[in-house]
Order: sequence, then structure tokens, then C-alpha cells
Amino acid sequence: MRALLLCGFLLFLHGRVAGQVFANASFSLRDSTGQVAGWICQEGYVPENKKLKKSGIIKWDTIQAHSAPGCVMIYNQSDVISNCRQTAPMVAGGVKTFRLHFLLRTESRRGFADAWITLKDEKGGFVRKEALPLQVYGKTAWKPYSIDITSTSDVAYAEAGLQFTGPGKAWFDDVRIEEVQGPAPPKRQVSTVAENYLREVMDIIRTQSFYADSTNLDEVYRHALELIPGAETAGDAYPGVAYILERTGDPRSQFYDPATTRNWWKEQKINDVEVHYPTATLTPDNFVLVWLPGVTTMKREILERYADTLHRQLLAIKPSKIKGWILDLRENVGGNATAMLAAIGPLLPPGVQGHYLRSSGKVPWLYQDGAATIDTLTIRVKKEYKMKKSGQPIAVLTDDQTYGAGELIAVAFKGRKGSRFFGERTSGATHNEKRITLSDKAMLFLTAGIMEDVNGNRYNGKIIPDMHIRHIYKTDVCMQEAVKWLKQQK
Repeated sequence: MRALLLCGFLLFLHGRVAGQVFANASFSLRDSTGQVAGWICQEGYVPENKKLKKSGIIKWDTIQAHSAPGCVMIYNQSDVISNCRQTAPMVAGGVKTFRLHFLLRTESRRGFADAWITLKDEKGGFVRKEALPLQVYGKTAWKPYSIDITSTSDVAYAEAGLQFTGPGKAWFDDVRIEEVQGPAPPKRQVSTVAENYLREVMDIIRTQSFYADSTNLDEVYRHALELIPGAETAGDAYPGVAYILERTGDPRSQFYDPATTRNWWKEQKINDVEVHYPTATLTPDNFVLVWLPGVTTMKREILERYADTLHRQLLAIKPSKIKGWILDLRENVGGNATAMLAAIGPLLPPGVQGHYLRSSGKVPWLYQDGAATIDTLTIRVKKEYKMKKSGQPIAVLTDDQTYGAGELIAVAFKGRKGSRFFGERTSGATHNEKRITLSDKAMLFLTAGIMEDVNGNRYNGKIIPDMHIRHIYKTDVCMQEAVKWLKQQK
């Protein structure tokens, strides 16, 4: 065993001299358990419930190896994620481009292989990450792949990750990293225009991002300038903007250049035409079924009509017949939360329905007397519906397409007594997105806050139902279970 460890150490040292920073990168060594040495392996990971399942296997394979004596094989038998990863020290020494090389072959019908390289600072903090531009599906022979990433002077570690998602098999071999010699950077200074553009982005993040305190923004700004030597225009500064968004750690931040922004606005005009309005119907069991779809228009008159439509339908139902409620948020793709709250507000106790939790404090979601207010927008209905019997049971249905504003409504009902959730986990966009137009008409999307219900429970990810039921279209088991539960309530 001692001889084996010594061989591994000598191999590691030889790799460092040759530019290879990862130990056992050719998967030539096994540890005392028979697995690949030097790599952290995670088998059968399911992100939603943080559990490990036995349906994922990672092992040292001598039969399928590309180069002797072995390679690593990842074998998933179900919809899980399995990966191998290793972090090793590296000295970037300024702005450089590195290339991660590896060999890969796959056998799968639904699963796919992926890989990444992540750069970290001396404290292990995230700097930036790049992955394969296209995931690898199907049955493929051994083939070389590579990932390029640009480092900054604060980089101290590199992490390589090899991953397979879903059912199938993948084999990885011969992992190495090398510096790519690119053209010498310009000797010109960054222009005032480009520098001011980066400052504009930094000022927005400082004042409006929920993640503004997650890192040293002054340091981030300095390293962003390293990436744009000789930049003259705002467009030349875009790589610096991308770096800033990576370093702040906001998982949902996005940057659209002016051309992409123009296309985005064109798509919004389509949403003004294709509007779905909510419905309310009385079931044979005397439960009111409310379907609340997403509404992504920006036109105020449509938002008001959206809320009015539901109130008008509820007013047409005789209160004496109502025994309970079903709120269907499945396939609610989000949009304008204020209009949705104005529509569904009568089913909630009047007043505060939840909050956006921001770095500057809490912003309440309000519903009172037919009017909903979130931030500076208020939507008021023409004729308000009021529940005659408060506290009636409400079954809330969700799925993985319940998104954004739809999740805000779900959070509001999470804080209400007498509500029970059925269906699938929501999409996980439980955040307050801010859209900011920059000086060159580019657009920045930031997480300004996360959601909080009236009981102080915070949501920054998927909302988990009380009863998990897969959404099957031929037989609506979710609806059946909701009705069954309502019938049991007094």
C-alpha cells in the first residue's frame, strides 16, 4: 500500500512539472477500497431532496479503458446524477487561458455526459466556471473533448468535474490541463468609456443585488479590468461584465447585449396578444376550482382585466354551495405577480401576504379591499369578490412549471392556515428578479431578493408539496388526491 501511495505521489509531481495539476488524471491508480484514487466520487445524487441513491455507480474500469491500465466508469440506472471531481492548486499568475482536456465515450438513450472546470481563489471561493458547450448523448466511441477558461490573477485552485445525468453509462480517461498561448494583450489602457461602463454595472450590483455582500466587489472590479486590456467601447467591456456576474454568485443573473435585448422586447409584444385569463368553476362536489395561469404582459389594462375576470366569475357562484377550494397553479409560467395577487387575493386573509427579502430590508406583498400592491405597482379590481366563509380548506396544485410569480402565489398560500399542497416541486425561481436597462441599451437581470411567507419561512429554491404526485396527463391523480383531502375536511 505504501508503495502504491509513493507511486501516486511521484506521478502527481511528474504531472505538475508537465503542466498537469490533477493527481491520478489517467486513472492509473486505485485506492484501498478499489476505487479511483485522488478523486471525490458522488453516486446517484438527486438535487431536489439531497439524497444519495444506490442507482448510481462509479468504478475503476480496466476493460473499457482508452489507455492502460484503467479509466473511470459512471453507470446510472435511473434519473440521478453521478460525478467525479478533484480540486488541485494552480498558479495562474495573471490573465491566462487554460484548456481542460479529457477523453469520453458514452452508452445511453436518455442520459448525457458533461464536464466542467471551475477556478477558485486562495480561500476556495468561486471565481468562474466553464462547462462543455454541448452535452454528450447516445452511443459514442472514445473521443477527445476540451474546455477553455480564462483565469485572473486571484486564481489559486482549479476543479475538474466529470458528470453523467440520467440513465446510461459514460467512461472518462486522460484528464489534463494546459495553458493556451494566446496573442499578447494590448498595451493600451482601458478607455474611460469602457471603465465607466463597468462602474455602471458595479454600482447597480452594489445597490440592487441580493448577493452584493457575497464577495469583495472592489476586488472583483479590479480583476474584471484585467480581462479587458485595451478596451475602448462599452461592447469591449462585455467580458468584464460576464466575469462580474460570475463572481457575485447570483445563480440567476443574466446579461443581454443590445441586439439580444431588442429581440427580448419583441417577444414581450407577443405576450400582449397570447393572454390566458383565470377561470373559476364549481365542481360536482361543490368545490371551487380556480385555474390561475401565468400572465407575462406589461400592459396595465390587460393586467387589470386579468384580475377582474376571476372576481367576476367568483361573484357568479352561490356562496352557500362552496365547501372548499382548489387552486391550480400547474403550468403557471409566472409573469406579473401583482395581477395574480389581485385576482386570487380574496382567498387570503387581508393584509400582508408575504415579503421579498432584500439586502435593504423587507418589501411586503399586500392585498386589501380588492387591491394588490407589490413594490410600486398596484392593481385594483372594479368589483371585489369577498369570501363569505373564511378559513375554508384550500388545496393548492403545483408542478415543475410553476415558476416565478406563480411561486409567489404558492408562498402566499404556504403562509395561510388550512392550505395543503399537492403535485410536483416547483421550478425554483422563488426570487425577486430586477430588470435594468444599461446606458448602451443592454439589459441586466439580477436577483434583488428572495421570497418569505408571513410566518418567516424563506424560499430560495423549489417549493416542496405536502403530497408529491407526478403530473400525469391521462389521469389527473393530483386533482383526485386534492378532492379526496377536501372531502375529509370539516
